[in-house]
Amino acid sequence: MTTTTNAPRRQLRRAQLRPVLPFITLAALYVVTVLISPGYLEAAQIGSLLQLAALLGVVAIGQALVILISGIDLSVGAVVTLVNLTTAAVLDGNDANLPLALLASLAVGAAAGLFNGAVSLSR
Repeated sequence: MTTTTNAPRRQLRRAQLRPVLPFITLAALYVVTVLISPGYLEAAQIGSLLQLAALLGVVAIGQALVILISGIDLSVGAVVTLVNLTTAAVLDGNDANLPLALLASLAVGAAAGLFNGAVSLSR
C-alpha cells in the first residue's frame, strides 16, 4: 500500500496565494470599513482615499529609490509632516495664499532634503 501526501500541493497553493494575499487583505479591510461606516461607499470618499493613496505612492517611490542605492532614510515621514504643517500654516484657511503656500512648502522640503543630504554625505 502506498501513501501519497498532499504536502507538495499545499506548498504550491501557498506559493500561488502569496502574491495575492495583500490584495485579499486590503479588500477584506475595506469591506469591514464599509460595514462599520457605510459612507465609505460614496464617490467623494473613494476619491479622497485615492488622492491620499497617490500622495503616499509618490513618497513610497522616493523611499524605494533611496533603498535601491543601498541607503535608508527614516526622515521621510517627518519631512512630509513638516511640509504639510508649513502648507497649512501659510494657507491659514485662505485659498488666495495657495501660490505662497506652494512656494513655502517646496522651499521647506528642499531645505530638509539638502540638510539630510549634507548630513548623509558628511559621514
